[in-house]
Amino acid sequence: HVVEAASAIPSRLLGDESKMAEHQQIIDALTLNDEDESPVTSKEVVGEVSADRRQVWSSRLATEHADTLLPTDALVAVRCAGGRGPLEHAVCIRDGNAAAALLIECKVSYEELPPAHLVEYRFADDAAKSGGGAEWHLSMVCLEYLLAFRAGKFADWEKRLLQPTCKAEFRRMMGIGPCYNVFDHHMFPSPEDEKDSFEVTDDHVRKVI
Repeated sequence: HVVEAASAIPSRLLGDESKMAEHQQIIDALTLNDEDESPVTSKEVVGEVSADRRQVWSSRLATEHADTLLPTDALVAVRCAGGRGPLEHAVCIRDGNAAAALLIECKVSYEELPPAHLVEYRFADDAAKSGGGAEWHLSMVCLEYLLAFRAGKFADWEKRLLQPTCKAEFRRMMGIGPCYNVFDHHMFPSPEDEKDSFEVTDDHVRKVI
């Protein structure tokens, strides 16, 4: 798979003014923290997260937060101001009063973050087959650490290009080119129903990889 990634795509929002006012009252009584675990300085309800955005997030919510977010719960997007700048929280509201921030772990930084701060991805070959309509998934990594990971790969490539140990390595680095795409099955796992297509058996240790 070749992965196409989209960074922190904003939620598409729905909702009428009366419902938003009810949600704002609930959110005002809720403590929301920024990335440094300090209370945010402002909270503004901008609407309910749309069904298609919930579907994108469902790849992780179904396995990690099955009890946290039920299909009947409202999921509200809240624009906040934190120590590092603006951020968007997703708040689960149950039965019109019980509210809690929805947080998902970045598997690289081990930070609990709102889902909008994690990178969304799809597979380029699936997009080509479907004419651009391939399904998007929520990755295991936030944008900050994905960019840092890619920068590290570029630095390694540049060093090996400028200081090769032999001509073969120089030719190999020239052929590979700089790192634009990130391939990592931990950050961007394949759907369970497609894994069999990309698994092979190592004949030396008889292990499926």
